[in-house]
Parts: sequence; C-alpha cells; structure tokens
Amino acid sequence: MSSNSLNTVLVFLILSGNRVGLAVLNAPRNVRLTSMNMNLVLRWDSPENNTSGILYTTEYKTSVAMYHVGCVNISTLECDFSSLNTPLSLYGRYTGRVCARRGMEVSPWVESNNITMDNDSIIGSPNVLLFSNGATIEIAIKDPAFAVSELRDVYSSATYNITYWKDGQNEKPLLATSNSSHDWDMQISPNPEEMYNSVRVIAVQ
Repeated sequence: MSSNSLNTVLVFLILSGNRVGLAVLNAPRNVRLTSMNMNLVLRWDSPENNTSGILYTTEYKTSVAMYHVGCVNISTLECDFSSLNTPLSLYGRYTGRVCARRGMEVSPWVESNNITMDNDSIIGSPNVLLFSNGATIEIAIKDPAFAVSELRDVYSSATYNITYWKDGQNEKPLLATSNSSHDWDMQISPNPEEMYNSVRVIAVQ
C-alpha cells in the first residue's frame, strides 16, 4: 500500500471516530450544563468504578454551529466554557459534552442538557450594604457581576424584591424598582419603636 493510501485510511479512521486499538472506558455520569450569572459550566461525575488517573476533554456547541473544543485533558469534574477565549452569545442555546481517557482507554462522548442563556441562567445574589441612620435604614444595592455582559444589558426591567423583619415576626414585603444601569440606594423607615435586624434582597426579572 502506498504512503498516500495509508494516510487516507488513517484520516478516515480518525474522522469516523473509530477507536481501533483503544479499550473502552466507562463514560462520565450525570453530565449537566449549568449557568449562573451568565456563565456556562459543564459538570459531571467520574465513570462508575473508575476514579483514578482519568483525564477529561469537553466540547460545546450552539443550536446553529458545530462543536467547539473546550477544556482538554483536565482532571477536574467541571469545565467553565465562559472562561475560554471564545465569546458566548447572550441568547444562545448551548449543549456540552465530555469524554474520559486513561492511557489507551477512551469513553464514548456523553452529551448534556440544553441551556438557553438568557432564559435558564440563574441570577445570583446582589451585593447589599445596610446603614442605620436614626429611624431610617439605608440600603445600598450593587448588581451581581455577570460572566458575560451585565445584568441590565440582559434583563433591562430587572427589579429587587426587598423584605425586612424583626426576629420572631413575619416578613414585611417592600417592592423597590430601579431601571438604572448604575448601583443605587434606597431608604426604608420601619416603626421607630421596633428594631428590625433582618433584610433580604432578591433580584426579580
């Protein structure tokens, strides 16, 4: 067989995914794609009955593109795609996959669930500072930091649901709205005869 013919056969085997000469390793388990504050992280559990000496390679794709290489030959059980050099779309629909390798043993690829960034990303907690000014409580709220873009670029109508209460009593809801692109302050004036020592702030899309 000529060298050109041999090269053609080798390329065909690689492209077809044929693992001639490689033993099959159990596949990673519980593969899931997650997003918080517009990051994109693939997580998984190690193959059953195989935990040592295993390296993982991950890939990800959108609904309109082929797979891109993610993390390569890592020993950890997660890969943060948003930390790579390839930019992510705020409104993209993503899928991830992972395979395991140990020496000449290779597992099949295992795909994750799908995630649509702006619909499925969980918004984390804002940074909240409280100041007591006599009978008034001043609240300074800073939007959570996003891995891609900023909160109000993605959710322009986001508001904060603020509740405050005294230990042993029911929460007293107070709806505070702000469409400002900057950090913002507000004040609440509870009953001056009562001491309120608990405040909770939740972002609402």
